[in-house]
Amino acid sequence: MAYELDVDISEVADKGPGLAFIVYPQVVTRLPISPLWSILFFSMLITLGLGTQFAVVQTVHTTILDQFPKQLRKGRRSMYCLVCICAFLYICGLSFCTRGGMYMLQLVDNYSASYSVLIIGFAECIALSWFYGVDKFMANIELMIGFYPGIWWKIAWKYVTPATLLFIMVFTWIDFDPSSYRGYNFPPWADVLGWMMSFTSVMAIPVVAIYQIVRADKSDGLWKAIKKLSQPTSEWGPALKIHREQEANSLYQMQTRHNTGIEENGGVDQQLSSRTPLTAQQNDQEHEAV
Repeated sequence: MAYELDVDISEVADKGPGLAFIVYPQVVTRLPISPLWSILFFSMLITLGLGTQFAVVQTVHTTILDQFPKQLRKGRRSMYCLVCICAFLYICGLSFCTRGGMYMLQLVDNYSASYSVLIIGFAECIALSWFYGVDKFMANIELMIGFYPGIWWKIAWKYVTPATLLFIMVFTWIDFDPSSYRGYNFPPWADVLGWMMSFTSVMAIPVVAIYQIVRADKSDGLWKAIKKLSQPTSEWGPALKIHREQEANSLYQMQTRHNTGIEENGGVDQQLSSRTPLTAQQNDQEHEAV
């Protein structure tokens, strides 16, 4: 395409939305049987977008239902909630269909799902592996899948994944360039708007943390109050009572073996061999009780 247009390759190959919606459509029109390739390309683009939208909308929908289960998990309220989410996102997306929609799309593409995803993922790894405890998390997984995860998962969740995310964050910030599109450099206020949009989801982490610290009892000192807030609440854990008892026994045995100096891998094997599996009748009775 650069040869046909007699321009440099850097002027043809673009990044972001322009690559999918401008460069590639121009390329397929120059291919043999171009209508066929155009149909295949845009069919792929539509299915890719729908797959992403299903995951995003279901995440938002499930989060809202879990936050307000008594109000929204009755009758058709769950479906109505889903319709409201889709309508709200549709209205937000109308700005991309205006004359300046490509610039708005470029700004959202640069900021909405880049820095915030990395920061939230890093915070989740630290909170789960270091504050909650990776051993307790793996014991929770054992209750769900029936066997203790391998040691690789513990190393990945505790060390490899946080280090990788931190590495990507640092070099993403070092390689940061102000937003631009086809030779037009966005004004500074547009980048400020992009940063504000990116950190709307991230700000919930420090804001809630500060709010909880302010409300906490600090009679024994600020540090002890922070340590207490970093621990899981009594409501956290399996929904079924019989699974909560198994979790308590599992964590107690793990702590006992740790205090007595028994190796962790051997203790896990002994714990798994001594645990009695639940019968179908016990599971049914517990589910009915809940």
